[in-house]
Amino acid sequence: MISPSKVSLFPLLPEVFREGLLYGLISKEEVTALVDSIIAAEDSPDYFYIELSLARDGNEQIEILTRVVTGLKLPIVQRVMIGIAYQKVTGQAISRDLFTDVCRQVALSQILYPVEDFELFEFEFYDEMLFMANPDDFWDEKMAYVSRYAGFTLDNYKQWIAINNRLEEILNKEQAKEDEAAAESRKAGAKRARIKKRLIYTLMAAFTTLAFGIIILDYTAFISKTLPSKFEADLYQTSVVYLVIFVPYFMLRVAYVLWKRVRGAW
Repeated sequence: MISPSKVSLFPLLPEVFREGLLYGLISKEEVTALVDSIIAAEDSPDYFYIELSLARDGNEQIEILTRVVTGLKLPIVQRVMIGIAYQKVTGQAISRDLFTDVCRQVALSQILYPVEDFELFEFEFYDEMLFMANPDDFWDEKMAYVSRYAGFTLDNYKQWIAINNRLEEILNKEQAKEDEAAAESRKAGAKRARIKKRLIYTLMAAFTTLAFGIIILDYTAFISKTLPSKFEADLYQTSVVYLVIFVPYFMLRVAYVLWKRVRGAW
């Protein structure tokens, strides 16, 4: 019979231990206490846990853990980190600075849902909020969101997967709504861009028509220098410059669009 304390049966524990030690969120003593409880519950505990228990300090524990962890930043592990940090900061066991630093590091890893990363990364602005009239309002708002990770604690590691699955259901729905809103925003932006483009082309077509009209109507008078005023002469010359610049541009644009369509048909 395989001992329940075999490290392979609790694969997330080494990942969480190592991340927590590296973040400065979990102490050597906490790791040792949990490992000792696992050892005490088994007749033949895995030697890995004995090594962890006998480690001199946190650095030695990290070395032992590095031999068995995957090295991948798993979403569930990062959520456990936030959950542990939440429990500790609300119990005043760690400072707000350490808590915000953990949230920022998790967000910067970009392995959670984008909606999660966005909320966690906003702790980046906590230092700036300290100079506002009511910085606690910002803190309370963000903590209300982070409280969803409160179910993860260091002791309930056997329930982590179940807790994560329930949280994933909520996050899936939230992310779907965010994606839908983002898609609608992109559609609206594309529509505004098309309208703006059409307006610009309409105005340029109108100016082009006006320029052609001025040149055709005043050609003889301009050549014979019998235009009634300097303004009309300048307007005629401006029309010529406009056509010299924009007519070739329009022709090149049309040629480019036709080339793209022909190429796409191939």
